[in-house]
Amino acid sequence: MNDQVTTLAAPVAPLEEPSTPTRRAPPTAIQRALRNWSVRIGGFIVLLMVLIGLAAPLMTSLSPTEIAPAARNRVPGAERTMRTDNGPVKVTHHMGTDSLGRDVYTRVLYGARVSIFVGVTVAVLSVSIGLVIGLVSGYFRWLDPIIMRVMDGMMAIPAARDRARIIVPSGFVCGDCSDHGAGDPARRAAGPLGRVDRA
Repeated sequence: MNDQVTTLAAPVAPLEEPSTPTRRAPPTAIQRALRNWSVRIGGFIVLLMVLIGLAAPLMTSLSPTEIAPAARNRVPGAERTMRTDNGPVKVTHHMGTDSLGRDVYTRVLYGARVSIFVGVTVAVLSVSIGLVIGLVSGYFRWLDPIIMRVMDGMMAIPAARDRARIIVPSGFVCGDCSDHGAGDPARRAAGPLGRVDRA
């Protein structure tokens, strides 16, 4: 009999698929904002104002609307004694007082609440009005050029000229009109730069 020769085939290694590089997920809007130093500094300031507004009653014992005629126009660091139900209490005005005797430090602390409220309200109203105008102009295409011309006209008028048109007719041109001759008919007729020769 012929010897049968059997050959064993070597095991074939499976083909490795080429590895694809893993892509990182794109950063979110919050992550991109946190990388910006301007956003960090602005957020810190806003957070600081919120904390000051919330902690105002804990940082001072005075009322921002309390009027004290005897303590008018005090310099920063001035001290005075207040009469309370528990007896006399010494109060220090860290930032002085105004012309009505109100503590400036207390008014600054409580003023943070007003600033935050006004800022948030203006932002919400601006976004709401802009969203409505954008939706209307996008849906009714014939309104788009009209709204754009109105906005161009509003942006073309400088703010100072716009304020002057409102203030001048009302008579409130300046806080102290003595230099413009408001109390002297002769000087008022000559104007703020005119000269009046008196006999």
